Amino acid sequence: SPLPVLTLRLEASSASEQARLSSALALLVVEDPSLVVEETPTTTHISGLGELHVEIVLDRLRREYGLEVRTGTPRVTYRETVLLDDGDDEVDTDGMVE
Repeated sequence: SPLPVLTLRLEASSASEQARLSSALALLVVEDPSLVVEETPTTTHISGLGELHVEIVLDRLRREYGLEVRTGTPRVTYRETVLLDDGDDEVDTDGMVE
């Protein structure tokens, strides 16, 4: 599947809502393999193929699972090629920009 290009931080309103959010996202990932979910003890990040893709996931969380989540600032993945001074070698880098 294609690589995700937009990442968004999600926050549930309480610990019980966080458990429901984790379960709902696990189901959505099964249905949509292009959706990437990264969970740590303190944060949840979702990554999708674009703004519309992520908005649809958020809408489904509201409609189908009754979850209202707070979202952080979206981050867009960018790729760049760095040329060294001698012009012979290239170094590929991946990164996030806010």
